[in-house]
Amino acid sequence: MIPAMRMVTALLAAAALTCASRPPSPVCIDLSGTYKLAGQPVRKGTGSTAFVFSELAVLNRVETLTITQPGCRIEIHATGDGGKIHDAILENDLAWTDDGVSASWSPKKMGASILSGASSRVRTLTFHLSPERDTLTISSEFDERGLALLFMPFHDHGAATCVMKRVKS
Repeated sequence: MIPAMRMVTALLAAAALTCASRPPSPVCIDLSGTYKLAGQPVRKGTGSTAFVFSELAVLNRVETLTITQPGCRIEIHATGDGGKIHDAILENDLAWTDDGVSASWSPKKMGASILSGASSRVRTLTFHLSPERDTLTISSEFDERGLALLFMPFHDHGAATCVMKRVKS
């Protein structure tokens, strides 16, 4: 019984040291403001390369983006595609850097899945603010991996990127 307790104590001490040695994560930066499209979006990869802000907020072309940021929660109001409006909120699993933030999630499966688990898809939305704080680069990416016909591995990746200019208020 005593050796088992020593082992548990040693494992807990090692876990505590590991947690204590991690560098602190960056504090959320202020991205709030209104931005307008500064040039044509760049699209790379295969498949759909739309701007995806959430499951229901998808635009092919973002024309205006307003970000409200209470604390580290990001509230997005996006306009594009000839007048479509979408709102989204990002607050979970945000990865902050010194110049922006990214959020990743796995889209919910729509409809019946014939081969459940045969593929996985991850969406990532990233915002990078310029050092001058006057432009915001938005990147919306997807990455899908799986098995086609249960035996052929595949990898599908695509990204849409655009640069938005901050509107002076």
